[in-house]
Amino acid sequence: MTTDPIELKFGGARLSLSKSDDLVGLRPRSGAARSFEDAMDFEAARGAARREGALGGFEVVRLSDAGAEDWLDRRRERPEIGLGTHVWHVGADPTPLVPTGEIYLEFKAGVPDAARSALLAELGLGVLEARGADGLLATATSASRNPVEVSRRLLSDPRVAAAEPDLGVPLETCGAGAPAQDDLAPLQWHLRNEGTHDGTSVGYVKGADARVADAWALLPETGLPQVRVAIIDDGFDLSHPDLWGQADATLDAETGGPVGRPRPGRRHGTAVAGVALARRSGGRVVGAAPDSRLVAVAMERSITDAGFERWFDFAVQSGAAVISNSWGARARNFPLSTRKARMIERAARDGRDGKGCVVLFAAGNEARDVNDPAAGSVNGFAIHPDVIAVAATTSRDAQAHYSNKGAEIWIAAPSSGAGGWGVVTTDMTGWEVTSAGSVRPAGYARGDYTVESADRFGGTSSACPLVAGVCALVLAANPSLSAAEVKRILADTARTLPDQYAVPDPRYGHGCVNARAAVAAALAAPGAIPGAAAPAAPGGGPAVAAGPAPCTRPARTV
Repeated sequence: MTTDPIELKFGGARLSLSKSDDLVGLRPRSGAARSFEDAMDFEAARGAARREGALGGFEVVRLSDAGAEDWLDRRRERPEIGLGTHVWHVGADPTPLVPTGEIYLEFKAGVPDAARSALLAELGLGVLEARGADGLLATATSASRNPVEVSRRLLSDPRVAAAEPDLGVPLETCGAGAPAQDDLAPLQWHLRNEGTHDGTSVGYVKGADARVADAWALLPETGLPQVRVAIIDDGFDLSHPDLWGQADATLDAETGGPVGRPRPGRRHGTAVAGVALARRSGGRVVGAAPDSRLVAVAMERSITDAGFERWFDFAVQSGAAVISNSWGARARNFPLSTRKARMIERAARDGRDGKGCVVLFAAGNEARDVNDPAAGSVNGFAIHPDVIAVAATTSRDAQAHYSNKGAEIWIAAPSSGAGGWGVVTTDMTGWEVTSAGSVRPAGYARGDYTVESADRFGGTSSACPLVAGVCALVLAANPSLSAAEVKRILADTARTLPDQYAVPDPRYGHGCVNARAAVAAALAAPGAIPGAAAPAAPGGGPAVAAGPAPCTRPARTV
């Protein structure tokens, strides 16, 4: 990295950005995609550069020798190159950040339109759209400098309140891992932990669960079709027996069309969706809210402001009541841009006809604090005030060894972890061919369920959709509740964990999610559905085994 950092503000937080000296971003000229591919193959063959993958609309290329500035200058003149850009890093973090070309700009109130236009022209910026009276989206043009450098120049102008370049960052999912027909449901201990599953008590503690099976007994149905859960993830196998017919709306953000068969290696979203919504008697497992419906958003492999807004806008416009996100940015120090922060705020406060969408994010799997700027650790998604940040516990009611912590953690939920079991859920069906030509299972393991995976599924990636499913049950009990009221109910009804020493506790937030107590609280509030069971009788719900519903046990995965 170079030694000339640029200081910028993102959503109020300061970041020090440095140009990479061995990474660049390239975009082919329109109509020259084949020539671009040939040129990249030539560079690789002679050992000069290696492609690292797409990010923020650019192909990231790693140079064998340092000197990105000179290398870019020479390649920008080539006919197959449409655009070249520097890649940036935050501090010593090697995670690449690529400017997409967009800049979110806010002028201070009272600045005349003529002065605003003059500043844009001076910096060679075009205008994409207005954002309120003082905000707008600008875009770099051939007449402008790098968006990061332009943003620094804008921030030095006393008329400018904010200037944030849209930086593409690699996506990391947050899951760990390589269930009258739901015969694997007895292994789904996270719904009801009996202390012994599949003939063993090793790794289990009775009651170390989310009380989901008990919550089902309080409701006429295990969720409502009107309560839609949006899951934003890497892809979905909607042909899976337990997910078939569950989706009311889908978006493949890369193509703009509906979700199809996931591309090779994209297996995370299928497992996540099963934890929340696997349907009853569809296959072999059951989700926390099997009678609610899915809004499936297959995201790109990088996070940009524009992409993030597209994902959330689709979820809100598709009528989602809950938005579940088991992923984060690979960068450790990642405060939210104004655009991302305001998109979450709009969804959480204005979605669902003004009642708000319940927005959840997995806390992450790095065993770090989600908000420790001094240590270079900031997870902007988890610390947003409208987000429910979900940590993970184990099948022994202990903190999952990998689970992130911090004052902003709102609640914890059962998942994998040292000394315990992973989660049995839906897995990609069938097989896929690798780039090397070999054949491997399309999911984490052979078969259509993670029961055959050595580690099963887990991470905060599994904890997050479990809480999302509980939120769907709460809204099935009382659709009139606002998103803020659902968040408060989760906190007020959370179960205290054995080693929890405070409420909130930085490891667990308010405690372990308690679906039965949360549903009971929703039923006791004004606007509850008629005809629900009195909140006194546990058991029942969809059969997870004969008897009263016992249960047994990769943009990084949370």
